[in-house]
Amino acid sequence: MQALIKTHEFDLNSEDLEMINERINLSLSRFNTIISKCELIITNEYDKHSPQTAMVCCSIQIVLQNGTKINCNELGKHLDESFLASLSRIKRGIERHLKRGKTNRISNMQQIRAN
Repeated sequence: MQALIKTHEFDLNSEDLEMINERINLSLSRFNTIISKCELIITNEYDKHSPQTAMVCCSIQIVLQNGTKINCNELGKHLDESFLASLSRIKRGIERHLKRGKTNRISNMQQIRAN
């Protein structure tokens, strides 16, 4: 899976870009069959009360094969912090989406215990 990476007012060096691609591929590899698009947007967010302090905002948008969109936005002081937090939240979002699609089944053993 190839992720589309966009930046706004943020400079990515080649090491950060390589780390991002590697982490996305490793973390989302088990969902490759259901993900049709992955987009990562990294921006600097400035606080209006202290403009010298910049926070890094990582936004990840996943589009699944069935058309469902899952979004996540995270703020952090550093790229690693905000990126890893948003990546873990997007994985949880995909897992929740997959759990909602499953039907509740009662196994034979639970039916026997109920009687």
